[in-house]
Amino acid sequence: MDKAGFDAVAPLLSAPQSAALAVVREYVRLRQGEVWRDIAAAFEAEGLAPSQEDCARIDSGIRAAESLAASVRTHQEALLRQHAAEAAASEAAGYAAALAQAAAEAEAKVFRRDTVKLTMRERLAAKAQREDMLRRSVVAAREGDGAGGGGAAAGKEGRVPMLV
Repeated sequence: MDKAGFDAVAPLLSAPQSAALAVVREYVRLRQGEVWRDIAAAFEAEGLAPSQEDCARIDSGIRAAESLAASVRTHQEALLRQHAAEAAASEAAGYAAALAQAAAEAEAKVFRRDTVKLTMRERLAAKAQREDMLRRSVVAAREGDGAGGGGAAAGKEGRVPMLV
């Protein structure tokens, strides 16, 4: 059966397909058990009594097939349990990843004052820079305060000078 390529294909199959493959692999031996049952039924239908050797062989073949069927069922159940466990683990991992991503996004949105600490000197320098910028802005030039680099000229001509 290995020559048919079952071992190469088995990892690519889903759990239900793997369970079906377990039956396919043992089909011939399971079918032999059915044949032994058919032989026993044929003897009974004809009213013939098989010899002790025949009876032992028929019983042995039937018991072997029943044992194999139980083994295949156990293997199939194990495959399906393993698939269910893997699916549950995959779902739990996906859920944990989604929670982690949501937590990371929520954390990124939170403003943290601890991360941006400026010294008093840096704050004063930033404030002075902001005030200087406003003093030289177009708004200051319109108001005609004279500090805007041409505010007096703007007041005389009534137009706003262009900043370069």
